[in-house]
Amino acid sequence: MHFTSEQRLDDGVLEREFTLGEIPGTLWTPDSAPAPLVLMAHNNGLPKADPRLVARARYTAARGYAVATIDAGGCGDRPRSAADEQARADLGRAMQAGEPVAEIFESLIGPLVDNAVPEWRTTLDALLELPGIRGPVGYSGGWDRPRHSAGGGRAGTPWFELEDGCRFLDRHLK
Repeated sequence: MHFTSEQRLDDGVLEREFTLGEIPGTLWTPDSAPAPLVLMAHNNGLPKADPRLVARARYTAARGYAVATIDAGGCGDRPRSAADEQARADLGRAMQAGEPVAEIFESLIGPLVDNAVPEWRTTLDALLELPGIRGPVGYSGGWDRPRHSAGGGRAGTPWFELEDGCRFLDRHLK
């Protein structure tokens, strides 16, 4: 894991961009340590820098959690393949025309999902080696390792429910 930038934010949270091989990510950590780790995934290929995701991550980190997110393949800072570009264009055209999109959507999202678990495992292993980061781990989409607690398989907490989300984390991660 290589940290490429670091900044202390107004809320006291330390934000660090990192790369891990080809995987770009962001880690937000609170002033208090050690902090339990929360992995925040984004939906439908949004970048790790999506404002809603960043707001959730900062809010959660300011309340005592370490939070990490990564860009999925073909999203955010990751290059897109010709097949990714074609699937995105086909999806846009079909949606605009009111045509069925299930097959096109699967051709776009399927590879993202297939690669997500191994990339998150690699990232998680590296993050848990850092000082000040501890388990258990919460993940917005669930997790499959017995040493980690799942975040209930939820698709993420809406921005307007951040306080409820933090109470959920308090109950399940501490």
